[in-house]
Amino acid sequence: MEKVKEVNELNLTTEILDVAVDETELARPLVNEQAEVVLATPFTEAEIETKIKQIELSFRMLRVMKESCLNNIQSIDVLDMNGEPYVQESGFSNFRLAFNIEEKNLRKTIVYKDGSSRLSTDPLSMQGEFDYVLMDGIIRSNLFGVETKVSGGVKVDLDFSTDKAFWLKKAEANWKRRAISNLLGLQKVTWENLPNVKQGRCHPVTHGKTKKADSAKADEIWNNLLRLNQGVVKLAEDMCRDLTGFNGKDGKPVPGEPRPHKLSEVRLSYLVPKVDKLLKQNSHRIGNGSNGNSLKVTNPELDKLFTELRNLYTQDKEVFNTVVTNNGYTNETLKNEVNEFKLEVLIEQIKAKLGNKE
Repeated sequence: MEKVKEVNELNLTTEILDVAVDETELARPLVNEQAEVVLATPFTEAEIETKIKQIELSFRMLRVMKESCLNNIQSIDVLDMNGEPYVQESGFSNFRLAFNIEEKNLRKTIVYKDGSSRLSTDPLSMQGEFDYVLMDGIIRSNLFGVETKVSGGVKVDLDFSTDKAFWLKKAEANWKRRAISNLLGLQKVTWENLPNVKQGRCHPVTHGKTKKADSAKADEIWNNLLRLNQGVVKLAEDMCRDLTGFNGKDGKPVPGEPRPHKLSEVRLSYLVPKVDKLLKQNSHRIGNGSNGNSLKVTNPELDKLFTELRNLYTQDKEVFNTVVTNNGYTNETLKNEVNEFKLEVLIEQIKAKLGNKE
């Protein structure tokens, strides 16, 4: 009994647990919710030796997980970020199934410019100007019984995008990357740690502040958009959104911006030739004024486009309905909510779908 008393006084059990946890909770088989009560009781020397072996085994599991991940990361999963390897979230996601990884207790918090904050589940959360989107939660490997609590998020850059839904998704992607890298011990990776990655094959990225578009050029483009839409601001904004939207690397659509002034310099450079092309196509109907009042869209021109649209509907109803639905229209509202430009876009999209189908 005296030996047990000495062990308890030295509080060896607490010291062992502190080393084992260190931000990562190592699951212990068959330990129930009364774990704290059980650990408070004295241990025999044999029990202490057993627990030490369990802890050493857990750390060995962590080393195996890390080594396995590093050996299975490929060049396509890594960016060359200012000369350092940056493993993308898509690369870490490859290990989700292998290690039976799950997330729980996820919570998003939106911090606004005025310093206030709301949970994303709040019905009023999308109101106000975003400053940060923060996220926290627990990530766990059920295979090895290891879990850790992680916090992360994103700083909102309105020069890049004003779409609030985009920043909510971006915060989640950032959190997942950070969470999995923390769980697998991959926070600080060097090129030497990645045996199957060649730096020269990784896409180079220079991380820096996005340069904003020149205001004078943005004004010029905006005036041309107004001319193309008879001076109607809403139609000009809709056209700008259509022309600046694109699909991201993950294949998901990235919403366009309603005004060219919100674009970066690079994105504006892509918009300029598109607007110039539309100006040339509609030069016979556009005057020199900047308010767009000289643009006249006649009914015969719209009727011609609707006739072509009806012919496409007859040709393949399934493709027609898919394109119309993807653009947010119904057959009933189509005629009342589109201008000539939108009709031309729909026709081009339907023709492209039909061509791919062949």
